[in-house]
Amino acid sequence: MERFLKTLEELLPDRLHAILAWDFLPFRQIKERHGDLSRPHLTALFESYQHIGESLDLEVLATRIIPVESWGCMRCGFCCTSMRPGSVSASVYRGWVQSQAPVARFYSPSGLGTGNRGYSCWYHGGVRLRMCPFMFINGNDSRPFCALYHMGDSFRPSVCSRYVPRHGTCTTREFRPEPWESR
Repeated sequence: MERFLKTLEELLPDRLHAILAWDFLPFRQIKERHGDLSRPHLTALFESYQHIGESLDLEVLATRIIPVESWGCMRCGFCCTSMRPGSVSASVYRGWVQSQAPVARFYSPSGLGTGNRGYSCWYHGGVRLRMCPFMFINGNDSRPFCALYHMGDSFRPSVCSRYVPRHGTCTTREFRPEPWESR
């Protein structure tokens, strides 16, 4: 981890001190997904975190943790950060924009085929993020939490609303980037 932080300091010298002072960043997951330390991807991810930190009260959200025993999840954070919600329609995206759902900021226009406009997820500044930007770590007890969960189903991608973790059968715990993610 020390080498990873040293490399981060080289890549993001103007931001690292503020980043390290923040108790909510999931460094373990970031290191897993950003082992290549690509500057555009890391910059986009940390800019995403900065935006979310300015938009949401993470101190309050960190206290609203769902008890582990209520859903059988180890709360490692790897499943949630690995999920890739699919494209959403223009009407869903417009609904998010109108309701000021934070998730709208991380979708980018894309074509859905026959001239229909859609929006693909986890983009920031034109860069595809390698992980969900809404999963954070509670600095008090090191447990992951979702910054969107308590906002309700209409404020998050449908795959997140339908997701039910199955401890012991989780297949996303070891993240393996898809070929398109390495671009």
